[in-house]
Amino acid sequence: MGYACKIQKLSIEEYLKDELTREIKHEYIDGQIYAMSGGTRNHNIISGNLYIMLRDFFKNSSCDVFINDVKLFIPSLNIFYYPDVMIFCDKEIKNEYYCKNPCLVAEVLSPSTELTDRREKWLSYQHVSSLKYYLIVHSDKILIEIYSKDTDNLWNYQSLEQNNDFYVNCHEFNGKIDVNDIYNAVET
Repeated sequence: MGYACKIQKLSIEEYLKDELTREIKHEYIDGQIYAMSGGTRNHNIISGNLYIMLRDFFKNSSCDVFINDVKLFIPSLNIFYYPDVMIFCDKEIKNEYYCKNPCLVAEVLSPSTELTDRREKWLSYQHVSSLKYYLIVHSDKILIEIYSKDTDNLWNYQSLEQNNDFYVNCHEFNGKIDVNDIYNAVET
């Protein structure tokens, strides 16, 4: 005989409160929480390199750059994610633990998260009206996939390899990103 199991959903308030005391970070999807996996050496170096570059570009702007400890809240989907790196420029909406309106989100791929980053998160991130760039950064080879929103709100795709660069324009502030710099000290 089978047994039914009732799955208890957490409210957003319960999740945010509990997340402060947990040793392992969890993402929140409509009442359910999912533990985050650990990263690799390459994942950490790439995230750090990207954060440092973006932080340097945006240091004299009204934008903040965050690395993997600040959540992204997508209210229309009732979701909280921990992007690897994000740029947030909306100074009027402040919360200590999460942002709602980033300009850029970057996810560094690992074998355990690649499908989630490519499918679930990409579909979810498209619900963030302020988002202009979604970067999928490979950790096992030099390759960055960039989705950028144009003036007609259509998403364009490009992939960049070694010796390429691209521009990030958030709130009238431009920064040039060199792919080689993102992979500095990475073993591929």
